[in-house]
Amino acid sequence: IDRGGGSTRAMTMTGVAHVVLSDFVLRGAGNVGLYLVTSTDIFVHAVSGIGNLNNFALQNCVSARFARCASVGGTWGVSFFSSSGSWDSGVLWSNANQFFSTGSSLAVSNTVVVGGFAFLSDLPISMDSVVFWSTTWPAGFNHLHGIESTSNSYRQLTWADPQFALPASNDFPLKSVQGRYNPFTSLWVTD
Repeated sequence: IDRGGGSTRAMTMTGVAHVVLSDFVLRGAGNVGLYLVTSTDIFVHAVSGIGNLNNFALQNCVSARFARCASVGGTWGVSFFSSSGSWDSGVLWSNANQFFSTGSSLAVSNTVVVGGFAFLSDLPISMDSVVFWSTTWPAGFNHLHGIESTSNSYRQLTWADPQFALPASNDFPLKSVQGRYNPFTSLWVTD
């Protein structure tokens, strides 16, 4: 879904329950890519928000789960307002502000966060196996150990370049010295 600019939202869902959204891209300089309001049990799978003011925003939602999603090049990557949910196995790349959470219960796991301000407002309730690179930390934290020491639910946080092969194309396979198969060209690619 390409908004091509403007101040409207690409997709808004209000008061829905038990919905699965899968395999599409919300692109363009629109206001919000995906905006969920007062919704319950939403599963968002393999959806990318690219270049929106706010790629993903939730307000008063319960049990919103994001898996294998990407938030790229927005002013706000993922925003939770008085909502509960999780971000799992995803990528947040070059958003000015990666996670914004206020009055919410956000859990983050198996995720790569590159660039921008890592967390604005509340820290997630839990973080497990998260790779950070070139991010700015909240006030009072100078390194991952400082964040990990604030809660037993922050584990395996790593500071490392994730070595993505094609991030400029908004595609995030890992670089490979041994080679990876490109199904579009039917060739093995080494980085």
